[in-house]
Amino acid sequence: MIVLGLLAFAIPLAGYAYLGSFMRYSGDDYCYAAVLAQNGFWKAQWVSYLVQPPYSGNRFALTLFSEIAGLFNPVASGALPVLAILLWLAAMALTLHQLARLFRVSVSWPFTLLLSEFLVFFTFFQAPDLSQVLFWRSGMLPYLAPLVADTFLAALLLYQPQRFKFSPLTLGGTFGLAFLAGGFSETAAAYQAGALLLALAAATLATLTARRPASTRMVPGLLAALLGTGAAMLLLILSPTNAARQADLPAPPDVVNLAAMTLQNTKIIVYTTLRSQWLSNLIAFVFAASISYRLATRLTSSASPNLLRLTLQLALILAIALLLIICSIAPSAYAQSSYPELRALFPAGFTLVAAVAALGWTAGQILFWGVGKPIHRLATPLRVLAPVMLAVCCIFPLAASINIYAQSPLYQKWATLWDARDRQIREASSRNVHDVQVMALDHIIPRVAELQPEAGFWYNRCAAIYYGVATLRANLPGWDQ
Repeated sequence: MIVLGLLAFAIPLAGYAYLGSFMRYSGDDYCYAAVLAQNGFWKAQWVSYLVQPPYSGNRFALTLFSEIAGLFNPVASGALPVLAILLWLAAMALTLHQLARLFRVSVSWPFTLLLSEFLVFFTFFQAPDLSQVLFWRSGMLPYLAPLVADTFLAALLLYQPQRFKFSPLTLGGTFGLAFLAGGFSETAAAYQAGALLLALAAATLATLTARRPASTRMVPGLLAALLGTGAAMLLLILSPTNAARQADLPAPPDVVNLAAMTLQNTKIIVYTTLRSQWLSNLIAFVFAASISYRLATRLTSSASPNLLRLTLQLALILAIALLLIICSIAPSAYAQSSYPELRALFPAGFTLVAAVAALGWTAGQILFWGVGKPIHRLATPLRVLAPVMLAVCCIFPLAASINIYAQSPLYQKWATLWDARDRQIREASSRNVHDVQVMALDHIIPRVAELQPEAGFWYNRCAAIYYGVATLRANLPGWDQ
């Protein structure tokens, strides 16, 4: 059954990676490349942070990794979605493995990888603007990359309580990773801070009430991570570029209006997601419940958990999820006084998927310890039903794969024409052509502008600096031919 699930979820994830392999530069990518071309790698970091660039220069981790990517040929942008998917799967598997060890549950690596594929796939599938978050470099780094880093951070924090000695190197690495992850965007920093504060509160409560050594040993790592997050937030706030950026936005709301707007947006996000993605959420819930029930049948020698505690756990999951969503929504409400951009909803979307999975997992435990034990007459039917439901749930990602792979001709066409246009501009630059005219390409990433017929358009100006030409206009036909 595990092998079936691994294959079922690997196919659509491989499809996302395949589509991403056709990515090149779009939108803000040209502007990062222009600043890099003008200043070089190290100076570009300071110029971006201190002088108003044509992007959010205060996001120092975003600038750092954008310029690292800019050191390579634009074709290398196609490797980033593949790398992001693989790294997130690895981080998720490590986190789940450490979580299982912490609670002394013996599970195999294939099992943790299956759960990782499950969480990553449903997060991608339900994302309201996946192409911006996964395929577009300037959208992936501020919203997907910090989640990948946070997942590695969670694995590191869960590993530390299992050590009997504190390592300054480990605590320093925890601080550094939290600092880097918080520097990708304001949304990432707020979400990360909220998650760490909740984890610290849980560890402190467990220490005071249950006096568990493991929870006590988590506190130093959590404090180091919070210090790193606080330092990142401070750098985000202190950047001189914020003043010019905020000048084009409404004045920040007061505390009362900020709270009201954040809660209203949270309500809209939760309601819209559950309503529009009801089928995928139902599949995720049933899958998690079935696999949890199957795992419980193999741990019948364990002491029966408190059913009341499991029921209260359902309410706790909902409360934690809502608090994390509020944390991810608040920065947009403060900075823009509006509903977040769709790509900024990605952390909230992941939280909802994780919450649905956790609710399903808890429901599976309640089902087993309530009516599914061998002494109960429903035990045999449930044992038969659980693997059947797992197999049925595996059909969903396979069906989703059809639409994913169906988009590949469009992405391949875009990459082919982009590469041809790139060669044309570089050739014109080498011949010192003053005004370069190239083919206008379709918008492969929705709501992200391409090069325009007007040379004065800001992406055109950035691209002209990057290529080293005077003016650049995308006004020639060819896409529809």
